[in-house]
Amino acid sequence: MKKLWCSLIALVMVLSMAFSMTGALAEEKVKLVFWDECPGTVQTPVFKALLDEFMAENPNIEVEYVGIPWDSAKEKYDVAIASNATPDVASIHNGWLSEYSLKGAIKPLDEQFNSWDEAAQFSAGVINAARASAHDGKLYAIPYTDNLPVIWVRTDLFAEKDIAIPTTWDEFFAAVEALTDLDKGQYGFAIRGGAGSTGQLLHGIIAYSGLKDYFVDDKCQLNNELAVEYVEKIASLYNVNTAAGDITAGLGETVSAFDSGVAAMIMHNLGSYGDHKAVITDDKFQAIPYPAAKTGELTCAGSMWCAYVTFENTKHPEECWKLMQFLASKHGVSAYNEAIGQLPTRADVAEEAWMEDAPHIKAALEYTSQPGVISVREASHLSTWSSTQADMIPLFQETLAGGMSAQEFLDAYAAGLQEGYDEYAAQ
Repeated sequence: MKKLWCSLIALVMVLSMAFSMTGALAEEKVKLVFWDECPGTVQTPVFKALLDEFMAENPNIEVEYVGIPWDSAKEKYDVAIASNATPDVASIHNGWLSEYSLKGAIKPLDEQFNSWDEAAQFSAGVINAARASAHDGKLYAIPYTDNLPVIWVRTDLFAEKDIAIPTTWDEFFAAVEALTDLDKGQYGFAIRGGAGSTGQLLHGIIAYSGLKDYFVDDKCQLNNELAVEYVEKIASLYNVNTAAGDITAGLGETVSAFDSGVAAMIMHNLGSYGDHKAVITDDKFQAIPYPAAKTGELTCAGSMWCAYVTFENTKHPEECWKLMQFLASKHGVSAYNEAIGQLPTRADVAEEAWMEDAPHIKAALEYTSQPGVISVREASHLSTWSSTQADMIPLFQETLAGGMSAQEFLDAYAAGLQEGYDEYAAQ
């Protein structure tokens, strides 16, 4: 009898331990790593707050936020992919999507997205753009914010000099000269010559030259006559109407120059609104669209969206999709775009009260809704799209310094894109 009781006690202990282990496993947290490719004083707090909300709703999932500074983000993502050390979920720039889908680094999301009851809320245009950016037409990314290139102007500095806000390119360049006051350490413009400069330069080239398509009859048109004229004009401002340090300035430096009043104008996009608003009151700055092209046409760079992706190496695809759904929900998309000042990708966010109090967004929507506006789609489906932009940065700096002509610079830029086009056409 004693042996029987001992056996029963032992069995109970074994079962108890088994149930205990099962419960522990059930309660064990899943760890996800989220990368943000453009952290900042506005973006980072928004993402961290959203991730905290997600973890409160999903106590079995822990999410680590990692901000990758924009100036080195593409390089670090590329290294992570090459070394199989990618995060689980990340935000990426649309220009990277073709390359990453072609490499098989990110997961297709068609099945999950198509069965999502909120899928219809997303702009068809931006979802179609995401599909078109992939090498096989699949949906690899869920866009959460859209953008438009703009010129940011310090209206207070214009008012001091009694200068009208420019509406033409001639007025823009005249204003740059008139607003330069070297005795006060004030410049009419700040050039972005460092990281991200050549991608941003394309926006001005498109708007100034009236470029409608990067390729016509299978030949890159980036080095056209008016494009060369534009780069010459921009280069002529360097170290005359701009600071000498602009040759290596990244986004942070140009935004800082604008916010401090050192530069009266910069070119960027709606995304720096949050940074400006944190430093300057609304009555001292505004966003204006790029002027009409020298040809008289209204051409602007197409969608420059960012999107959430799941990397192929993740061990937790279901939890990744759950996180993406939360971040791309109405609440997530609204919170991010309200703070950063960009265009939400969901129709239901238009109902939010903050949309009525966003003059820069209204101006962007009014501009893009004008009859005749041509939105020039990025050639981000080309494998050389992002790498060529990076390769051209030192050449642009050489052009600013006077060591290379605008024609030579654009010939090299066009050649880099042409290589990707020919490769794509061959496939």
